[in-house]
Amino acid sequence: MGDIQKLIEEQQRLLSFAGIIIGLLIVLTVIVIRLNKKDAKDNGIIMGNLTTPRIFVLDFTEGEVTYFDRGNYSNRKKGPIPQFFEQFTAKEVDELDQWVHRLLEPKTNAPSSYKVDVFVKNLRRSYASILEVIKIDHEKKIIHLESYLYRYLKPNDQSNLTVKKKEDIGYLPGPALARLYKRYRVRGRGVYGAINLIPTQPKPSQKEEIPPHIWYELQNQVAFYRSKNFIIRFLDNYTIGVFMPKKNDTNAMTNIFKKIVKRTSAYLQKNGYSKSYSLATGIARSRQFDDMKMHFKTAEELSMFAQRVIGKSIIYNPQQEVKALDLSLFRNELTTIVQKKSVEPLFQPIVDGHSVEILGYLTSYTISGSLFSKYEDATIFARENKQNAVLTKMVLRKTAASYYNVRRNNRHLLFIPITVDDIDLLQETFASQSFASELKIVFMLQENDYANNFDDVSDMTEINKKLKKMGYGIGLIITDTDLTLPDKIYSEVDYFIVNEKILSRTESNERERLYLLASLGKLLRHKRPIMFVNLMKWSEIEYYIRAGADYVASDEISKTDYGLQTIDKKKALKIISFSKRK
Repeated sequence: MGDIQKLIEEQQRLLSFAGIIIGLLIVLTVIVIRLNKKDAKDNGIIMGNLTTPRIFVLDFTEGEVTYFDRGNYSNRKKGPIPQFFEQFTAKEVDELDQWVHRLLEPKTNAPSSYKVDVFVKNLRRSYASILEVIKIDHEKKIIHLESYLYRYLKPNDQSNLTVKKKEDIGYLPGPALARLYKRYRVRGRGVYGAINLIPTQPKPSQKEEIPPHIWYELQNQVAFYRSKNFIIRFLDNYTIGVFMPKKNDTNAMTNIFKKIVKRTSAYLQKNGYSKSYSLATGIARSRQFDDMKMHFKTAEELSMFAQRVIGKSIIYNPQQEVKALDLSLFRNELTTIVQKKSVEPLFQPIVDGHSVEILGYLTSYTISGSLFSKYEDATIFARENKQNAVLTKMVLRKTAASYYNVRRNNRHLLFIPITVDDIDLLQETFASQSFASELKIVFMLQENDYANNFDDVSDMTEINKKLKKMGYGIGLIITDTDLTLPDKIYSEVDYFIVNEKILSRTESNERERLYLLASLGKLLRHKRPIMFVNLMKWSEIEYYIRAGADYVASDEISKTDYGLQTIDKKKALKIISFSKRK
């Protein structure tokens, strides 16, 4: 009897053990299935967004809109033109309407794409969208538009959201990002990666021709993963940076980047761009660097280098002997730019806000067919690698020569941006150009450039005296509405300049605008002209002229050009009307 009971107990133990094993296998199987389903669901969601764009044909002669999915014309629908505007958020309808009607002008300078929000009623929320112009028939007043929807990007107008606002998760302002980086860097954690979209066959101005919807689609793919532990930075050069603060290895980021590249490549193929553009990535860990700036910059440059030289992806390894890791590729690129004088100066008229007389021309720069996406990137790299002198001298000489050859009279001023570090180079720069002394040049310095380089007001004053002694005017670019420089410095300059660095904060924000005007009002006692440049819209031009701006510059008035443009009569009359209104 005892043996039978013992046998039963052993069998029960075996059954219990077997049950535990079976239970664990079932749990493991369920986990694997759920993970696979989640991955498949994620993939299905994001791939499902690779939909064909919607076409809108706006016929203003007939007063109707026809819309359909591209390639599905048989299922087209029609309605009155107001029906087209009903789908967009209320705050943006007026400006969208202005853009559409500007497109109908025969010699329009309206942009060919427009970012706007679509309000999806059944989901009760707004989504970011972009409209791109396909074709315009000015005679028949017909506009063909393509509309692309981006479900994971932040909409411009979030007032219509009735669900939890998650759009800000995954995005941090600079100071907050720096604090987060520092907190995890001391623990040896933090991985940063960059994903880069560039032409496979670059040509001059190719980057300007990349359809905006491709860039927004890449942003959309990355934004799908946004979270508190997946911080996104949208950069220039069609580059997106991603910081994962809690990671200490590159596996998680590598896997996500592979999915993003796969999906974006599918989007490019579906829309016929697979042979024109491709992507590459660069990844680095924080513990390999002493500071955040160098960490981020290295990953971003590696993504560019991977695209052009090695392959599709590079993970930074300080032991790896790769030419790109000592940045010699970019040093050679900078040398080539100087030798070939690849930087082109562009000029834009600065006009009086009351008489519309041209005061002078604002200088900016473009660079094409280069590893550097824009001139500012080249200058930053040059300063960090002690190659600033040769680049600055070449650019200033080319600017002076280009302007001298196309100038119309001796009254106009030439406004050129420089840094405090460039001032010691000026005499040597123009020594070989005897005609340079005939030009009336105003050098523009940023307010924070003084603050970052000097602690004592006497040193700042010495810089101003040096420029004046050489015969140059000084334009102070206001970078902080708190006006942090000593009051004496504001009295020594010739012009106060407000550009997009501050204006971007005031767009559609009346409180910020009033705060800016109040700050600038403090400068009036110095009796120096105040100019607003890089104004994006006619509404902004009117606002600041009526607020008392002495001079304005904008693409709406006259676009930047290799030559010196004049002002169209209709636009001149429009500007004059602004100053007359009460």
